[in-house]
Formats: sequence, C-alpha cells, structure tokens
Amino acid sequence: MNGILEGFGLMLKSASLDSGNWGYAILVMAVIIKLATYIMTQHEIRTLQLTPILKPKFDAIEKRHKNNKDEKMKEILVLGKQSGYKMFAGIGNVVAQIVIMGVIAWTFFYHGLFLSDELSLQFLWMKDISIAPFQILLQNNAETLYSFLYSMILPVFSYVMYHFMSQYIAAHSLIDKTSQQKWLKLGIIVLSIMTPQAVALYLATLILTTLIQYAAVLKFSPLSPKDYEDFIK
Repeated sequence: MNGILEGFGLMLKSASLDSGNWGYAILVMAVIIKLATYIMTQHEIRTLQLTPILKPKFDAIEKRHKNNKDEKMKEILVLGKQSGYKMFAGIGNVVAQIVIMGVIAWTFFYHGLFLSDELSLQFLWMKDISIAPFQILLQNNAETLYSFLYSMILPVFSYVMYHFMSQYIAAHSLIDKTSQQKWLKLGIIVLSIMTPQAVALYLATLILTTLIQYAAVLKFSPLSPKDYEDFIK
C-alpha cells in the first residue's frame, strides 16, 4: 500500500508541471484521468440516450417475460448487444473514481510520508489542501468559522454542478433517479467534509469536465428514434 501511495505522490509531482503547487497537480491529474475514462463515460451517455428510445421495447420484454427473469434478462442483453445499449454502463467508471479519491484522501492525510515538501499545499483560497473541513472545525480558534466556510466553497460548487448535471440528464432520459440523486448529492457533501480539500478539488474538476462532456455529446450527437426503428418495432 505504501508503494502505491508513494508512486501516486510521484505521479502527482510530475503532473504539477513545475508549478510548485499540489493544487495544480490535482487539476492536471483530474483532466488526465478524465481523458483516460472518456470512453467509459461515452458508453454511459449513449445508454442514457438510448433509454427513452428503447423503452417501448423494454416494456414489451417485461410484459412478455413477466414471470421468467432469466428469459427477460437474456432478451435484454441481446437487445443491448444489437443496439449498443449497455445496462451496466458507468459502474466501472464509478468504481475507478471511488478508488482514485480514496488514494488522494489517504495520500494527502499522510502527506508528510508520501508527498514532497518542494510543492506548496496552499492553493487559491485554501491554506492547506491536505486538511479536511471537519479538521478545521476542531481547531476552535478565532478564524475557525471563516476557514470552514472557505473550505466549503468547492463542495457547494460540486453540489450545484452535480444538481445541474442531474437535471440536464433527466431531460434526456425517462429514467427516474430522483431518490438516487439525493443520496449522491448528500454523499458529495459528506465526502467533501470528511476528506482533505484535495479530494474536493478533484471532485469539482471531475464533475465540471463530466458535465461539459455530457452537454457536448447530447447537443452535437443526439440520437433519433428513426436510427433505431429496427429495434423498436
């Protein structure tokens, strides 16, 4: 485990591009990882686009195999393979991001062991991105409240961006994920409070770049039911 964290620290240092700041390293690393997971996100977006188009077909399969789950799943998988619909699209991406954020949190919590002192932990309005907001509250000094409020700027930004992205996605899909979105939004806030601000910086960059990718694909590469007439007959 130490070897992984030390290696990650070296990768981050390279990503800093001689800026002398760990914050810039996080931003660059987030963009690189986003590019690396670009295809996975594309599959997720395509599945969202296909959902309302193929819904009549899914409803017919549900009705035809109401009491036979195996046959229903088999037919859904065949339809997915033929149309490009990936039922579990996005799961791999989510798991990868959870692992990455875990590594970032661990690395910055113990930055004295895994990060070089050559780079600064101060970034923008954040005095130390290795400190979690809840740790700021525990300091209990005259600047505690102001420092905590400053530390919550990125979490609030992430929350707003995720909410906007959720609404944008909902407008292009018939899937109702309202309850799931509430838990995810709550998770963003809790995660940002309990982990180093470096995680909030990574998460904010990830959500913003994902929103841009979603908006670009849904606007410039829309799908039409006419393209899938063979599947919805």
